[in-house]
Amino acid sequence: MGKYAFLLSAASLVFSAPVFAASADVEEAVALTKQSHADQCQKKKIQVQLLLAHQHHDQDKLNALGPDLDAINKRLKPIEDKLNALKAGFKKNPDDAGAFETALLQLGDCE
Repeated sequence: MGKYAFLLSAASLVFSAPVFAASADVEEAVALTKQSHADQCQKKKIQVQLLLAHQHHDQDKLNALGPDLDAINKRLKPIEDKLNALKAGFKKNPDDAGAFETALLQLGDCE
């Protein structure tokens, strides 16, 4: 049990630790990710509903959900473009990539 308690306490330190000494690019990427999190979650929900509607040949539901997904994609496009550019820069600095990944873990998944 002692080994597992140590692992749990170490994991809690890693996940509760703030992103520190991060570059301005990492901070911007984290801010953009947080800004778009709710839209990303909504997009995933709609995509699941679209898949189910497609499997059930429910054209009415497909027609109703399509514009919602298009609107979310339109809102997310500039943010995703900027995030992609920032993440491309992280390839040059593994510390930035690690700091960003840690921040993503802290943000969590959609509910």
